[in-house]
Amino acid sequence: MNRFLIVLTASLSLAAIAAAPFVYGDPHRPGRGPGARLGMPPRDGVPGPLAHLQRLRGELGLSDDQVAQISAILRSAREQNAPYREQLRGGRATVFEALLADPNDLAAAEAILDRQASAQRAIRANMIAATSRALNILTADQRETLSRLVAERKTKMPKRRS
Repeated sequence: MNRFLIVLTASLSLAAIAAAPFVYGDPHRPGRGPGARLGMPPRDGVPGPLAHLQRLRGELGLSDDQVAQISAILRSAREQNAPYREQLRGGRATVFEALLADPNDLAAAEAILDRQASAQRAIRANMIAATSRALNILTADQRETLSRLVAERKTKMPKRRS
């Protein structure tokens, strides 16, 4: 959950300053990558980023209307990404199964990898669009505060391997 908050917050901040609005971990490690983050189970009955939105509400001074609009955007993005998350399940195991069925059929394995890469791109594109819509709801002061919070959070986080 904390990693998703960091990615979401970083995405919001980076989009606000017109930079690349996503930072993803190594998709080859378990529990990482866009499918893993977006498919996390709800915490305390509140789905993923919505739980963090409640925490940010006070720090950013969000109105009830802003929270409702951002919640709707996040839910919509989650619904849009559901088929793509399902497509990503299985990962390398699906490729391995295809190769077990016919070790010489590299085209089938590559096709599976292409579909998974396409699903990851679609998830990222949907999250970028949702981030943009959510940032448009914030006032300039709220975006500035969010940028400061992200910068503070970034300094507290250990450096990741590239």
